Amino acid sequence: MTDIGHNSEGAKMKEFNLDLKALKSCLPAMSNEESRYFLCGVHIFERGVTMIYEATNGHILVRVESDLQNEEFDYTGIDIIVPAFIVRHLCKAAFLKPFGMEGDFIPCHVDATRINIEMLDGLINVKLVDGTFPDCSHVIPKTSDVTFNKININGKYMEALAKSIAVFSGSPLLALQFTGEKYGSPILIKNDIFKNWLGVLMPATLFDAE
Repeated sequence: MTDIGHNSEGAKMKEFNLDLKALKSCLPAMSNEESRYFLCGVHIFERGVTMIYEATNGHILVRVESDLQNEEFDYTGIDIIVPAFIVRHLCKAAFLKPFGMEGDFIPCHVDATRINIEMLDGLINVKLVDGTFPDCSHVIPKTSDVTFNKININGKYMEALAKSIAVFSGSPLLALQFTGEKYGSPILIKNDIFKNWLGVLMPATLFDAE
């Protein structure tokens, strides 16, 4: 990220573009459980020149690889959790319109504890979620050919995943691929056209059921 100066406590602030489509895609998977406060938001972290957005409530996981790539930004070391309340606001057109914000991204500045979201007439300053987001990589199944003879699926979790991919793809109808490693393991859900999005339907015990 680009060094843009210091905050009031003297810490360096960095800049990058917040990907609204990726943020909105993660919204259906955020947790509302206050006892697991570190899941109540969207985790944003860097992977080389790419920013990854993810959210989980312990039952489903959504992970999106941002399409926004800008050589002027150095994403090294970015690892933040944007709190759920500001994610919900940023996902509402009615909230953004009065600020003149339209398009797929919003400039923002971050340090270790806060995010400043840049609007036309100033900054919205928000405290980031404390704590460490769990490493979700271990619950993402490797792609394999598995035939499920019977799957008991909670409809509300599938509906949340459907909302996520619809936001990301812009289409309500997609052919989704379901794969898993064995019966009772997490189920990987993806689409071959929109490769930057993936969803996982997990046994609730992986993150302690809500």
